[in-house]
Amino acid sequence: MTKRQIERIIIFSVLILAAMILWGRGITKQQYLEENFKTVSIRIQKDGVNSQTIKEALENKADSATNDIPDITIWNYIKEKKVENKTLLTEASVGLYEVNGNMELVYPYSIKQGFFPDLEDNKGCVISNMLAYKLFRSADVVGNTIVVDNKSYKIRGIVEDKNPVMLISSCKKEKIFYNMNLFYGNQKNAKKLAVDFLSTFISPTNYKLINQDILKYCLEIIKDFPIWLLAAYMLLIVLKNIWKRRAFVFQTIILIVVFFMLFFTFRWAFELSLSIPQDFIPTKWSDFSFWTSKFGEVKDSLQSMKYLEPVPRDVIFQSYCMRIIFDILLATTLMIIVIIYHRMYLKEGNYLWIIIDVALIQTLAIGILFFQGNIFNQIRGYYLVLPFYITFMHIQKIIFSEDKLL
Repeated sequence: MTKRQIERIIIFSVLILAAMILWGRGITKQQYLEENFKTVSIRIQKDGVNSQTIKEALENKADSATNDIPDITIWNYIKEKKVENKTLLTEASVGLYEVNGNMELVYPYSIKQGFFPDLEDNKGCVISNMLAYKLFRSADVVGNTIVVDNKSYKIRGIVEDKNPVMLISSCKKEKIFYNMNLFYGNQKNAKKLAVDFLSTFISPTNYKLINQDILKYCLEIIKDFPIWLLAAYMLLIVLKNIWKRRAFVFQTIILIVVFFMLFFTFRWAFELSLSIPQDFIPTKWSDFSFWTSKFGEVKDSLQSMKYLEPVPRDVIFQSYCMRIIFDILLATTLMIIVIIYHRMYLKEGNYLWIIIDVALIQTLAIGILFFQGNIFNQIRGYYLVLPFYITFMHIQKIIFSEDKLL
C-alpha cells in the first residue's frame, strides 16, 4: 500500500468517525426524548386546578368503567427562589418545582443519588448537583437540610443538572396549580384521551395542550436519515443498471428481482419503517378539511411552546430537538462526503482492508460515545449500513463492470 493510499484511508476513516459520533449523539438524544417525554403536557392559563379537583375527576373516571385512567401530576414552577444552607451560611437562587404527584413525570432527568420523595413527604426535596455545589461545595449531600421560606427540607435525592434546581412535594388541597402532566402508559392515542378527560371532568376555562408527539415522530424519521441515504443510493445504482440493460429482457427481470430483494432486505436489516401516527389518519380520505385542522393544531402547539411562559421542561425538549436535528443532518452530510470520497479515491481499493477499517472505526466511535455518556439502545442500521454499503459497492463493481454481463 502506497503512502498516498494510506493518506486516503486515513481521511476516509476520519470522515466516518465524525459521522458515526454525530449520528450516535443524535440517536442518544432522540431516545432520551422518547423515554422521558411520554406525558401529555397541559398549561392552564387562568383559574388553575387543585388536587381535590383532580381527585374527584379521577374518581368519576373510575366510575365510568373505562381502563384509560391517567396518572396525573400537577405542578408549578417558580423561576427564582432563595434557598439557604443555615449551617455553612450559604445561599443560592434556584428554579423551584412545587409538585403534586410523580416528580419523575415533571422533571426529565434521572436521579443520581437517593430517590424522589413521594406525595406525602412534604419535608423532603430533590436538588440538582449544581445547587449542591453552590450550597455545600459538594455533591454528596443526601440527608442534609436546606431552608426555603423559613421551612426546612431534607435532601432526599440529587439529579444532574447544570442549573440550580429544587423539587418539593406540595399536598395542600387548596393549592392552585397551573401545569399538568397526564401519563397514559404507551397508548398511541394519549392526546385524544387527555382532551376527552379534560373536557369531560375538569374543563379549565383556558388551557393549552403542548403536543410534542408530532415533533417526536419527525425526530424518529430524522434519526434514520443516514440509513435512508445509503439505502437509497444503493437502490439507485441497481435502477441505473436496470435502465442500462433494458434491451436485455432476461437481465432486466433478474435485476428487478434483485432490486425488490434489496429493498425488503434493507427494511429488515436496517429496521426501516414509516408508520403514520393514528392522530394523522383521517376516518375518511375524502375529508380534506382534516388536514387543514390538523396542520392548525400542530401550528398552535408549536406557537404555544414558543410564546407561553417557558418552563424548563419545554426548554429542555426544544433544546434537544434542535441538537438532534443539527447532529443528524451534519452526520448525513458527512455520509454524502464519504460516498463521494469512496467513489473518487477508494473504488479500486482493497475491499478487505476497507471493510476492516470501517469495522474498527465504528468500534472506536461507539467507544468514544460510551465515554461521553452517549449510550443508546442498539439500532441495527447504525452498525450494519456502512459495512453493507462497502460490500455492495465491491460486489456491484464486479458484476456490473463494463466487460461482464449477468
